[in-house]
Amino acid sequence: MTSREDVETIERRMRELGEELGRLTADDVDVDVVEGRVLEMAKAWGRAQMAIAMKRADATAPEVEINGERWGNRRDTPHDYETVFGTVPLGRAVYQQSGRGRVAVPLDLRLGMVEGTYTPRLARIATRGPRKHARAGGGRSARRGRDGDAEQLHDWSVVARYGGALRATS
Repeated sequence: MTSREDVETIERRMRELGEELGRLTADDVDVDVVEGRVLEMAKAWGRAQMAIAMKRADATAPEVEINGERWGNRRDTPHDYETVFGTVPLGRAVYQQSGRGRVAVPLDLRLGMVEGTYTPRLARIATRGPRKHARAGGGRSARRGRDGDAEQLHDWSVVARYGGALRATS
């Protein structure tokens, strides 16, 4: 099934759930069950939307240039990305330089994926507690997010490794 088909299926199931909830009597409502079903449906829809968006950010050119270096030998490889909605399995383009072992993943570079797996939002959530404790002395970062927390996650992501300059070559 494609991501678009996934979205359509999930949206149909969401409408059906809404209709089912509309038929419940007051005594039939189990808020815990309803909340769980709605949450799972919302997370499934979120995973499908993330797969669509992430796939659009992937490189399709046979070669790319990153910080002045050419990368070719494009291959599609499966990878599981972790999002706030759960795991999103996705095929992604991986590039390699001729005769070298290291690889570049433009999708990770473009989106600022942390450790090549975690979305920036999930990484911020996962590190919020430890980061707040580490800053207990009141230290501030030069870069700040919407909520005022320091956004230093890109410093240890693939973006730092390649400097963030990516463009397709012909």
